[in-house]
Amino acid sequence: MADDLYAEIVRVRPKDAAAEARLLEIRDDLVQSYRDNFPAFVSCRLLRPEEGGTWVDLWLWTSKAAAEEALADTSRTPLFEEWGSLVELVQFEWAAVLADH
Repeated sequence: MADDLYAEIVRVRPKDAAAEARLLEIRDDLVQSYRDNFPAFVSCRLLRPEEGGTWVDLWLWTSKAAAEEALADTSRTPLFEEWGSLVELVQFEWAAVLADH
């Protein structure tokens, strides 16, 4: 595996245009709170298809256990609750990273 990276793959749909704008507005601060509070957080990518629709939020962690710890302790990432209120969760899954280039 790629240095034991683990991916959290979240597919979401913004609830409306105002929610989409707010999601993008708070993204940097949300990600920074993960950087500040969870050393096992590696990086993330937010993807929006050209034709709109479901976004893919890809988070990389050093382990699944570390990612689960972050999900269990959202008090350390206060914008997480707001983020969740602005989207409809479409799908959530875990994946081992086999290659990272």
